[in-house]
Amino acid sequence: MEKKVFTPINFYATQQITDNLFVGVSVNNQYGLGTYWPKNWVGRYLAVDTEIKTFFFTPVVAYKLGDKLSVSAGLTYATGDITISRYANLSPMDAEAYISLHGTAHAYGVTAGILYKPLKQLAFGLSYRSQAKFKFSGTAKVTAPAILKAQIPHGNISSNLTVPENVTFGVAVMPTDKINLTTDVQYIGWSSYNKLVVNFQNSQYPPLSSVKNYKNTFILRIGGEYKYTDKLSIRLGFLRDFNPVYSMYVEPTLPDANRSGYNIGFGYKITNNFSLNVAYMFLRFDERKITDSRVDYTNGNARFNGVYNSVAGLFAIDFSYNL
Repeated sequence: MEKKVFTPINFYATQQITDNLFVGVSVNNQYGLGTYWPKNWVGRYLAVDTEIKTFFFTPVVAYKLGDKLSVSAGLTYATGDITISRYANLSPMDAEAYISLHGTAHAYGVTAGILYKPLKQLAFGLSYRSQAKFKFSGTAKVTAPAILKAQIPHGNISSNLTVPENVTFGVAVMPTDKINLTTDVQYIGWSSYNKLVVNFQNSQYPPLSSVKNYKNTFILRIGGEYKYTDKLSIRLGFLRDFNPVYSMYVEPTLPDANRSGYNIGFGYKITNNFSLNVAYMFLRFDERKITDSRVDYTNGNARFNGVYNSVAGLFAIDFSYNL
């Protein structure tokens, strides 16, 4: 795979309205992926360029029911953009076609949360994020010899993609004023993604269908923050993320595997109102050897077995200002 750089964003703002009522808004990229393989590589009939981008806009209202309990709820509006490009083998002709699909969509969802602090040094949190159903529309473009181009599906297309619901339960313990320890478990309902179907507006072309059959998964996290001084805080973390893809359906569009994440960061209070936060996470994917592939490589003539090894680095800089 070719190396790629992505630029996810996040923006958060909150405002206290009364002693018990708070409002907030977030903008972030909750889902997205990108892979780019050389155009002449052995798996070019499965994947060359794949990129999915989503932007989630979520206004939230929170209410403090007492000194120990708070609840929140919000609505989500999301936009999405997807590109999938690959080659097609025009057998028995000694030729190939380059197929590029591009579409945009929007979706809606809800979110809710509960925060319970039975003690000053102990807090429990539970959050829920619903499914969001994207309905994509776009075009499929084909680059091929003119005599063969009309036989290859192209034109206006549509497709549906449902991103999963999430439930997260977390615990925070503050044994001293300087130390904050946290852990959480996140459930992800990936079984909502069982098939990817692309429909053509031109009825002479049959739909393109790819079986996914994702399974529901979990992420486990643990982290800690140490307030070294009144201005400087040091942070460490670790996560274990279990992938949703059965080995028989692993393919190079998303060569997923269980992964471990190692986190380090710091926060520095530049002024009473202005703070800087810096973090780095190294993601190491487990080696994954596929021997039982059901992924069709060349129209049923081969299955795409192989060994995948992946790493990723995530670097973040955030600025916060207290009005």
